[in-house]
Amino acid sequence: MTKRNRPNAWDVSFPTEAAGPSAALSADAAPSAASASAKQSQSAHAHLHSTERFAELSYPPRPEDVKEDANTIIQGEDRIEEPAADPNLKPIRALTDFCVFDPTQQFELISLGLLDEDFTKARHFEAAGAVAPVYLNEEDAGQEDDLDDEDAERKMQRLRTSAIFRYTLDYTKADDPVYVETQYSWFELRAPSSLYGRIYRDFYRPHRIAQIIVSTALSDPTTTLADFFATYGNTWDSVLGEAIYEHHLRDAMPLTWTIINGYEDDLKTRILSCSFVQQLNQRSPHVPLSFTPQSARRAPPPRLVDYTKLTGNLDLAVLRPDKQNPTHVSPLIDSLALGLFHEHLKVVGPPQKRLTKHALKSQQRMMLTTLLALINRTKEPEKNVTVRYPGDRRLQDGFWEAVVVDGVTYEVGDCIVVEAQSYQGQSKPKFPRNPDELPENVHIADYCWFAKIIYIDQRKDKLHVQWFEHGSRTFLQEICDPQELFLWPTCDNICVKNVLAKATVHDKPPVDKDLGPLEYFCRFVYNETDASFVDVNTKAVLTTNVFLPPANCACCLLLEQREGEKVCTAVKNGLSYGGHTYHHDDYALFRVPDGPGGIGRITSVQFPTAARHAGTAIVEMKLLGRITTYVATLPAGVESRRLVHERELYMTAQTTKVDASFLLRPCIVVHPTDVEDLDEWLSMSPNHFFVKYELPALVSPWSQKRKLTRSGVPACRTCLDQDNIRSEQLMDFAREPQNCLRAFDPFGGVGAFALAMQELGCVKLTHAVEIAPSAALTLKKNSPETTVYNQCSNVVFQYAVKSHAGNLRPGDSATHLSDGTPLPKPPTPQEIDCLTAGFPCQPHSHLNMFRRANDRKSHLMLNLLSWVDFLQPKYCFFENVRGFLSYNLHARQAGRYRVEGGIKMGGLKFFVRALLAMGYQVRSSLLQAGHYGAPQSRVRFFLVAARQGLPLPDLPQPTHDFPLKDSLEIKFPNGTTIQPILTLNGTALFKYVSIVDAIGDLPDFDWLLDRKDPRKFQSCTPACAQNPSIRVLECRSDEPFCGFSGPSESVPYRYNKPRTSFQARARKRPTTDIQHFTRTLPAATVERVVNIPLTPGADYRQLNSRLWEWQNSNPTSAIARDGFRPGLYGRLDQTKWFHTTVTNVDPMAKQSYVIHPHCKRILTVRELARSQGFPDWFVFHSIDNSVKTLQRHIGNAVPWPVSEALARELREAMLKKWLQNREDAIVINSDD
Repeated sequence: MTKRNRPNAWDVSFPTEAAGPSAALSADAAPSAASASAKQSQSAHAHLHSTERFAELSYPPRPEDVKEDANTIIQGEDRIEEPAADPNLKPIRALTDFCVFDPTQQFELISLGLLDEDFTKARHFEAAGAVAPVYLNEEDAGQEDDLDDEDAERKMQRLRTSAIFRYTLDYTKADDPVYVETQYSWFELRAPSSLYGRIYRDFYRPHRIAQIIVSTALSDPTTTLADFFATYGNTWDSVLGEAIYEHHLRDAMPLTWTIINGYEDDLKTRILSCSFVQQLNQRSPHVPLSFTPQSARRAPPPRLVDYTKLTGNLDLAVLRPDKQNPTHVSPLIDSLALGLFHEHLKVVGPPQKRLTKHALKSQQRMMLTTLLALINRTKEPEKNVTVRYPGDRRLQDGFWEAVVVDGVTYEVGDCIVVEAQSYQGQSKPKFPRNPDELPENVHIADYCWFAKIIYIDQRKDKLHVQWFEHGSRTFLQEICDPQELFLWPTCDNICVKNVLAKATVHDKPPVDKDLGPLEYFCRFVYNETDASFVDVNTKAVLTTNVFLPPANCACCLLLEQREGEKVCTAVKNGLSYGGHTYHHDDYALFRVPDGPGGIGRITSVQFPTAARHAGTAIVEMKLLGRITTYVATLPAGVESRRLVHERELYMTAQTTKVDASFLLRPCIVVHPTDVEDLDEWLSMSPNHFFVKYELPALVSPWSQKRKLTRSGVPACRTCLDQDNIRSEQLMDFAREPQNCLRAFDPFGGVGAFALAMQELGCVKLTHAVEIAPSAALTLKKNSPETTVYNQCSNVVFQYAVKSHAGNLRPGDSATHLSDGTPLPKPPTPQEIDCLTAGFPCQPHSHLNMFRRANDRKSHLMLNLLSWVDFLQPKYCFFENVRGFLSYNLHARQAGRYRVEGGIKMGGLKFFVRALLAMGYQVRSSLLQAGHYGAPQSRVRFFLVAARQGLPLPDLPQPTHDFPLKDSLEIKFPNGTTIQPILTLNGTALFKYVSIVDAIGDLPDFDWLLDRKDPRKFQSCTPACAQNPSIRVLECRSDEPFCGFSGPSESVPYRYNKPRTSFQARARKRPTTDIQHFTRTLPAATVERVVNIPLTPGADYRQLNSRLWEWQNSNPTSAIARDGFRPGLYGRLDQTKWFHTTVTNVDPMAKQSYVIHPHCKRILTVRELARSQGFPDWFVFHSIDNSVKTLQRHIGNAVPWPVSEALARELREAMLKKWLQNREDAIVINSDD
């Protein structure tokens, strides 16, 4: 492979978009770490001492370490084949699991601090570790998180650097990392290896402390010394990876003063004016603070890229590290986040009152005293416990409404405390013999259970109770509110003598009152099966209260109902099973071994006479076939020239018999003439189908079809009438304007999440915030009625809160990032009913190796929760990558637990905990986009929340059969596993949407190599020969795109009419710009693409070896170590589905199956949009005509069909509430 010119740091991440000059660090910027350490008089002794302690350690060279040189390519980097604008600028890469060593001294491990010493010339510094590209926009990497497999850690690319000649970091930025520079690259140092960890932390600790002091002084000059020590003293620092103690602060003072002395006078004055810095100086005046003469200052080392001078892509410029705003939060979220997030949050509004350390210690003493009393009661012999049943509290048949145990009266409805027992593999907690052995932050819930008395059985000396679950025993664990209980939908009988105490349970958290050790509050029911928190069904409780024991237990009634649904029972003219009723001539979906479920018309039901078979039935049905499945079986080359609607069935005379346990749900099948508007009727429910033809059997030739009339489609009139009533109710519901929720999205992107929900009529996107100018423009162009704020969500949040409170000052005004014009009026709580957000988050893969210890992008979920706290919407819908479940909070202290290693799944735990604190019901799950009609495999995490008093929407169950196996289960650290989504094949309504179903009607075209390029095009194999029927377009690297642009009238589709339901939905409205064009790639890449064979699944391995890239052929590359994995330059199979659509669309990216199924090119913008379910009328915009920006819009979006599926569930929940309100309404006769 030919030698490449090295790209600059900006261009490595975004090659075609970064334009403009880059320069060295400006004169008033921070001095380098190297120059500061060189002036530190004690540093030599410290580093020598450190080196002596670890002199016996050495790095064992690994054969997979690739030696860095000018040709080194890091997997995932954007590849540049053009000369860099400035050869002095270098790519930025991340190094983790690293060691620094001297290869001339038997690979002895050495400290980076030795780079500052006089004898450095006698040393040679190199590093080795796992390497990855650094993305300016971490979301680009985050979208690819789920592409890693479980063995990805073994396959990670390792690198041995060339000689290191300096290091640097910016002390003015709270979390700026350490960088080292080599001849070819800059490396951001993240996590050292376990072997090198101690050496690295000894070097890094004083620099990190200096960074904390300087950045805190600049960001919050009002910080006092007490505040500083409370925040940073004797606490865990996630960036450093260890606790910082006060003696560490003292040891770092000499370096800190040296750094401050090196700043420009104005910056130095700002730092020294901070009171806590002055107090620190008084405590440790090791180095005099004086204004250093200008001539004495050393020039700082050049920065990686001077982002402030960048004049290129504005969409990426707003994401620059120096442009990130502090996370703005509400007072409530600030109080909940205390100690869990490593950032000084900016609170908008008066901070909440916090308990003093004295008050906290007092509470803990009361808790310990109460627990010891309960422990003593457990030791009391059972024979000594007195039980008395008051004569005036008797009900009937041995049931009482009160009982006295050891002088304490317990009544029905009381909450009692009992000793915890073993449960689901968890052993019974043992009380320590010595009370001094109890943990410092012990809680009663660690050793006791809580329950509500339902009835009292005097005959058995038993209490029938419904259990409470303490928050610490849910998946929230250590992040829960220690005084919150959740009702558990499970009941039990316990011995009266086992009661330890009575607890008080409030129905909501008291305001301005501290709860005692045996005081709690309960607002929700916790369902362990799906980890949801829902409202207590007060209506069911009130209903059961009218019954006498033992019929007054709602849990028993619910269990009886569920058990009854598992049994098949006879009803008039049919059967009941699984909560559904089926009659003769009803249509039913039933389970089959594979593919979508079967559909049949019930012709008879046979119940067995033998008692041992009671509860079952045999159902005989006439089968119906799907037109989509029929067309899929046609021979190769035979196409259907009519619309193949996924809702169209055909009747047959073929019969089958199935066990009633295979029935899944009823379906409604009609003749098209049975309904006025077929499309509208079909949109009412995914269970709606229509038929036009009948065949003798499922596989009969189409020539044997018989056209049906309306009378030829039998149906159960009772069930059809019920469905018609529901459809009418749904139309009445939709006609009322108040049933359309006004939605707000604080991280709107191009608006796909809410705009897709808007298509069903129950949501209207009225306000949205989007920081990227091109995405904001796209949203506004496609939804002109939406108020769009092109600004950071933090800035708009502060603007909204202050505006609503009437506290706006002249300096609080905010402007659009794109043009500097003032922002419109922000949304108020009275204007928003629903909040949607695919909130940004940094990569959280299961490897977690390249994740920064602290990143404000992850903290944006705090800002999102603050929007919820401020607006108090009725419903919330959230989306994130699957890796969000692996987001561990690197806490200093969390609640009542000191956590130094981080809280597993802490991101999700905190998110749910905050929503519960704000009074929201919650449920969540992983959803596969392919299950809902998107033609791609894309698993994402979704969470749905509803305010108390409103029905919580269900998560949508799959409507489309998707062959790719994935259980979509979530495993929590407490051992709970949930799988709310039924992923079993053979149970869905429809066949999956294939690539050809999605894009088969778009015009075909091939790439032609740029004629100006000196290389000559050759077809290396007959398999990639040109198809004469496909148009050929020259792919020129000096053009922004290759393909077709313009309205649908000027760029005709491949077919005049759509061939599939998916295509019909995409083309429902005409488009102003088809955007059927590709990004233009370098000539060498184009040559490889056009030479990929036209067979499905073909990739780089079928290329002539002369076309292979370095990483495809070099035996030391990560790809080689992975056994030359398939997929690079991968061609898609049109009969299957798209691989996950991400932001980086490149044949050498992590997701590299991007070559069209039968055209010699990569996918176009419109084809990528179709893969996400975008309709063709949706046009993407880029302020600099960058195709990569359009691809980023698409890759970051929530798939349109998934949003529609969520909207259907929202509509059902709202309809349920609407009908309930109508039923409960009091009708007043105007004549009275």
